[in-house]
Amino acid sequence: MGSEKALIKLGTVLDGLEYDFSKFNIHDFVEWIAERRKRPIYLKPWRFTKSIFGAWLPKDDFDLIYYEPGLAEVHTIHILLHELSHMLLNHIPIQINEKLAFTFRAASDIDLQEFEPTIVGLCRSIQYSNEQEKEAEILSSLIQTRVFRLIGLESLTHISQNPAMTQFMQGIGSSR
Repeated sequence: MGSEKALIKLGTVLDGLEYDFSKFNIHDFVEWIAERRKRPIYLKPWRFTKSIFGAWLPKDDFDLIYYEPGLAEVHTIHILLHELSHMLLNHIPIQINEKLAFTFRAASDIDLQEFEPTIVGLCRSIQYSNEQEKEAEILSSLIQTRVFRLIGLESLTHISQNPAMTQFMQGIGSSR
């Protein structure tokens, strides 16, 4: 899909969400998507390899989003939005390689045995090797742009109450 066509298509998807982005908060947005999909979404920090930042693993009755901890909050929110975009776009998960599948099984406090013999999901990496990854990246960027235009940078930078990050991001936000 050409990038202009993708922007138009995904802009239409964003417009059709009927979510009030003027009141955006990442935790509320996760809950809104969970309610819309009628299935809980669990956010789990996990240390990945150098090239993977997040993953969405759907299970029969809930969804898991793994994300790289310790990143700047604005980056973490982008990762979460990317994984949530897969859900919003009804993307089809793919089989995850066995090494990564073993890692998720071993690391989770949620029983992943039902994923046997393989785990399916989508991993966010710095390489967008397929159309689904490209679409999720574009939609997550469109969401961030809409939130920024409506209410500014602050809502895209706060997951926790980290005073150092708050001070740093306030300095960025004050220049607009």
